[in-house]
Amino acid sequence: MQRLAERSADATRQISALVKAIQTDTQDAVAAMERSTQGVVEGAKLSDNAGTALTEIDRCRAASPS
Repeated sequence: MQRLAERSADATRQISALVKAIQTDTQDAVAAMERSTQGVVEGAKLSDNAGTALTEIDRCRAASPS
């Protein structure tokens, strides 16, 4: 009976370590996704600014005499 209790305690420790490792990996993945999302938002802003600048350039070009 004691041997079974020891194996059960060992298994519980192993499961606990595995759960902690999964939690850490999940937190790392979430942090990486948040950083990626920030990069996408910044890229979208830059793209929007570039589009605005190109529209302004086209407007100025169209308004100038040829």
